[in-house]
Amino acid sequence: MPPTDLIGVVEAAYRSDVTDDEWLHGLTHEARGVFDRGLGVAAYTYEVTAANEPLITRVSLAGDFDPAWIQRFQQRMGEDTEVVARPPTHWKTWLHIPCGTASKVAGLERLTSALVEFGGARDLLSINGRDPRGFGLWLGVPLRRATQLSKAKLELYTRVAAHFGAGHRVRRTRAGRALSADQAEAVMSPSGKVLHASGEARHRAAREELGRATIRMDRARSQKGRKDADRATSHWKGLVDARWSLLETIDSDGQRLILATENEVALDAPAPLSAREQQVLAFAAMDHTNKEIAYEMGLSASTVRVLMARAAKKLGAKGRSTALAKYRGGIKA
Repeated sequence: MPPTDLIGVVEAAYRSDVTDDEWLHGLTHEARGVFDRGLGVAAYTYEVTAANEPLITRVSLAGDFDPAWIQRFQQRMGEDTEVVARPPTHWKTWLHIPCGTASKVAGLERLTSALVEFGGARDLLSINGRDPRGFGLWLGVPLRRATQLSKAKLELYTRVAAHFGAGHRVRRTRAGRALSADQAEAVMSPSGKVLHASGEARHRAAREELGRATIRMDRARSQKGRKDADRATSHWKGLVDARWSLLETIDSDGQRLILATENEVALDAPAPLSAREQQVLAFAAMDHTNKEIAYEMGLSASTVRVLMARAAKKLGAKGRSTALAKYRGGIKA
């Protein structure tokens, strides 16, 4: 299989013209070209139930990843559940980790030792895109040796995880239906010119931000841009202004168009919190840093700090940690 690039993996997360199974299969095979170290790649989508249990909804394997490994792994772990229905209990540890390797995560020592059933693996790279409503897309790569990711790699793959979460949310929102120009809140040319806008996108500030975001995304996806995945993903964020995801389509004349579709994290904001304050707290409750939240929501770090401070004040809390304790203890997403 010819190698792909990391931007190709991000692009695969936003495909809207295929079925859910084709989407996950395509993303897994794109990821194989980047991450496979000889033992294949696995991915699954999941949702966290009311009982705080992760329920797997779809599974895709690529490369030399043998399905029989999963059963042997579960037997070694002492689990008797079916992976297509419910993952082993220890996998819940991954739910709050956007990116990491199993050997470096406290509490996963038993799981790490059982990875030998994955073709003799000694470690596992995990990239996990989960949103606060409990839906996620997890990608796992068995590794032949224990691996310590550099800070730069952790940050890069954490940004990829944000796109996994946003792309998966688009699919759930649209129930597998491809997005057309007449359904988008804004339509842009690749140069950032807004050709049509409706709803929240009609406001001048929104149109300007959508135009800038379109240019950044198009540069990231260019031949030159995708050669520097760190720079490309730094500019192509998970959302635009905490509301929109950008998807590409080709019109009837063969012209490329960029469509802005509403894709914010829809939560029932309890009084006295605003919707944005609720979203920031919900991401923070998954142990995401302010920097990560800013990227996921497409906001500036300063805006996230302000929203966090406002939320803390409304909850009568002194600081972030106390606000999160109150949120986790009494305010449900």
